[in-house]
Amino acid sequence: MEKLCMEHFRKTSDSGEEETENNSKGLSTVRTTLCSEHLKRICAGTKKCLYKWFTIHNSCFILSTLRLSWDQSQSNCTSICGSLAVINSQEIQNFLTEKGTLMYWIGLKRYQSAWKWVDNTMLERSYWTSSPGNGDCGLLRSGGSPESNWLKAACNSAAYFICQLNY
Repeated sequence: MEKLCMEHFRKTSDSGEEETENNSKGLSTVRTTLCSEHLKRICAGTKKCLYKWFTIHNSCFILSTLRLSWDQSQSNCTSICGSLAVINSQEIQNFLTEKGTLMYWIGLKRYQSAWKWVDNTMLERSYWTSSPGNGDCGLLRSGGSPESNWLKAACNSAAYFICQLNY
């Protein structure tokens, strides 16, 4: 895929030499197009997660080993054709709580006064701790009680994160 993306941005200069443009917006568009249209068609029938990924329902999850801001974490997940994790069931909440021992960004962010998931759905059921903090991005504290292990944190703070791929 990287070679395909690089070929997309090659052009011939006036002198006839081939050069590569630094066009992150264009690269992002190509990556999004490849991921959303072509790769999902190719992989649609596999229904298997990659090595070290966890499977639940029709999704694959992986716990990061990097600490990034919320936006950087979401970009990282998007770059592999996924998103930060969307916790839309008690089963997924329990599953992710049991998998790690750290704090992880999830795909939950406050827009004005409303909490939304990265898939644009509104937060319906929450698992906030008794004193969750006051940031605009959601963290899951794994290893604790799944009934109350979400925290509100400043989105520019560095934390591990959970990526989700749907198949």
